[in-house]
Amino acid sequence: VAVGVVAHPATGAAAFGGVSLYDGPHPEHLLLLLLLLSDTVQGMELTFQMDPHEEFCLYEHAERGQKITISFQVVFGGNLDIDMKFSVGKRVIDTRRTAPHADIRFTAVESGEYSVCFSNQMSMVTHKSVFCDLQVRDADEETPHHVTTQTESSLLALHYNMERVEHLQSEHKAHKTNHLYTAEYMNYRVLVFSLAETTLVVAIGVFQVLYLRSLFTSSSSGK
Repeated sequence: VAVGVVAHPATGAAAFGGVSLYDGPHPEHLLLLLLLLSDTVQGMELTFQMDPHEEFCLYEHAERGQKITISFQVVFGGNLDIDMKFSVGKRVIDTRRTAPHADIRFTAVESGEYSVCFSNQMSMVTHKSVFCDLQVRDADEETPHHVTTQTESSLLALHYNMERVEHLQSEHKAHKTNHLYTAEYMNYRVLVFSLAETTLVVAIGVFQVLYLRSLFTSSSSGK
């Protein structure tokens, strides 16, 4: 029995007896999916410098039901600590005192402009560098209703995985910078301590030589 196999001219998919084995997405569906993906996530990711007694705030608008994710870390400066306040309007949602890092997840209970403020008021002379990642996502973005085909689902999963990879890379970079600063700071302290110890040993040696010389000079003068 002969069975006709026909290749689709555009996609290369095979068909048996006129029945297509490939049910790919239409181009307009992929375009709509890309547009929706570009609108599901908003936010910012940056590293900023803070002088003593300085306050720095980030603002992002969120609708009710959206998920807000805040990740921050003090990269270098002082004891690697900072004060943080998360609020919407005049209502304070969360505060952190002298925290080196934190991960905060919150579902917006009202629409409005949410703020994340960092304060370096506790430092008198210490300059600090802080990394912060602020993201606002739709609550149902991981299971959107517009995904209809396997290709669209794969594209959506790839989109979320790439975002996760980018976030992990930023965190890794912040950790690397923090560890580099710690190593350089410890190296500086060891160098200063070694120089101070060497100076002290040389000073004691010179003092001992001068003291012994003065004893012999006094004995010679007495005779």
